[in-house]
Amino acid sequence: MTNQPPPDLAVGNVREPGAIKTFGVLHLVIGGLGFIAVLFNSVAAVFSDKISQFQADMPGQNSRIPEIQKAYMNEMLPFTWASIAFSLILTVMLVLAGIHLLKIREKGRILSVRYAWTSLATKVLILIGTILIVMPATKRMTEQMYEGIPASAAMNGAMSGIMPAMQLLSVLATCIYPVVVLVMMNNASIKSYLKNR
Repeated sequence: MTNQPPPDLAVGNVREPGAIKTFGVLHLVIGGLGFIAVLFNSVAAVFSDKISQFQADMPGQNSRIPEIQKAYMNEMLPFTWASIAFSLILTVMLVLAGIHLLKIREKGRILSVRYAWTSLATKVLILIGTILIVMPATKRMTEQMYEGIPASAAMNGAMSGIMPAMQLLSVLATCIYPVVVLVMMNNASIKSYLKNR
């Protein structure tokens, strides 16, 4: 018979769930992409007027369209900055959770769960904002862009249906990862392993 390890070493012999480090890496990758998106959206928001002016100065450009887009972007600025702020907070939470998961710490699991709930709450707020602010503004913009253009009624109708649907789908798609994180980080084996370390 082989000697059995003492009971207090039992936890050390439990196999580490692979999902812990996997989600640690995923958190850091998605967090890195989040930082890039925040940076890009911030630059676009700061220079929105110059972007609109650049489009207006392009040869053959319909002068009405850049002006309509400029008015739309200015109307959306408060919502845009709020979204950027939320994204930055969530990105920081995700990166911190990822670092702690890679170090196999219970704090990583706790931060992951907090990130997931915060992210889902943020998505609800963004969804409400999309319905109440973004969709009406987008509808007004498309109506103005196709006003006076032959066959604009059909085009406007199509765009008015497609753009809001795309906006809603994009918000709902961002809920997938937080839900997966919530499910995995509440998995019994992961909770037990990290809690007993």
